[in-house]
Amino acid sequence: MDRINDIFAKPERVDPLPDLYSIVIEQTYQRIVYPHSSTLKGYQSGSSETYGELLPQLVAEIVNNVGVNASSLLVDLGCGVGNVLAQVAIMRNCRCYGVEIRPGIVRLAKDVLRETQARCRLWGLKSGSMEVSEGDLTQDAMSLAKIQEADLIVINNLKFDESLNQNIENILSINMKATAKAVTLRQLSYARQLRSVQVQNNGRLPSNTVFRTNAGLYLMCRDFAQGLLSWTNSSGQYYIYSKFDTTKIE
Repeated sequence: MDRINDIFAKPERVDPLPDLYSIVIEQTYQRIVYPHSSTLKGYQSGSSETYGELLPQLVAEIVNNVGVNASSLLVDLGCGVGNVLAQVAIMRNCRCYGVEIRPGIVRLAKDVLRETQARCRLWGLKSGSMEVSEGDLTQDAMSLAKIQEADLIVINNLKFDESLNQNIENILSINMKATAKAVTLRQLSYARQLRSVQVQNNGRLPSNTVFRTNAGLYLMCRDFAQGLLSWTNSSGQYYIYSKFDTTKIE
């Protein structure tokens, strides 16, 4: 129960989720995911398959800042138990697709999506379509097709190794459409600064400053508050990638 309480604590800087959305997400998590929490913790700590979740308040902040509407397609690469897919599908009534490499977690994710849809029907909530498939996000043909169509691509890559992150950046630079954005929790590769600003003493990139990556993508980072990740109470940054400098567009 402490785990659930931590998830739904609402920091002041983040718009709270509507109460009914919170109920559906909380009930689904308690019924489907929470009984398997010990199994999820057992996934190769420190590897690219380490398990961790973006909590609902951070997902809401990303969706609100980046912009997602009912006509959007959200793609979650390495979607875990599908919590991001379920939340955004009911927040924005948009299509949501995820890919996950670990078979046991894929089974859980499918259960989460089915339970979410059932509870939406029970509460009279609309939701967009939700789908998850098993596969390697760098090789799966369906995932590649979805990346080409996506409006927002979410990648919880904080524990991904350097080669995987670079591979993902190359895939995005080739396949992401011009109007799409990708959000990560870790830089995919070195990014050179486009504007002269003072670098922060804590080593983080300056927030709201545009950078250019070696793969030709534009990058801007945003700060987030403490307590919005399942594995740490620390604050941090997320990184927004696009094919053009969005700050030049009025």
